Amino acid sequence: MKDKTVHLNLKPSWGDLISESSDGLTLFSGYQDKNGTLINHGDIVKFFFDADYGHGDNKSGYTEMIDVCFFDKDHKEFYLINDCGGCAFVWRHNEHCEVIGNVKKDKDLLNQFSEESLSKMFPDIFSGSAKV
Repeated sequence: MKDKTVHLNLKPSWGDLISESSDGLTLFSGYQDKNGTLINHGDIVKFFFDADYGHGDNKSGYTEMIDVCFFDKDHKEFYLINDCGGCAFVWRHNEHCEVIGNVKKDKDLLNQFSEESLSKMFPDIFSGSAKV
């Protein structure tokens, strides 16, 4: 009897990740937020989380998290980075988060992030002298 196992590669290929937008090229994470919005490198997302109970909503007393989607070239993986330097895979939170902005357009949402961490993640947008 022949092996009828089907092997699927669910990780998107590079061609699927790069798309053109009005701002130039966009690096798509391969994931959507809870509203179906595509999550891209540089997107700012919001979700509610509790270390003991996981995801929740703003009425349950959970902590509001504001993270930035970042593509790590060395590990070839998309992460959500928070202002404390913590990170998680996008796929752990994408169904619970909401895209609320982008680092290029909505710098006012990044007040809790240090200039140093932003310039490391997005050197083309934030230089050492950039003011957030």
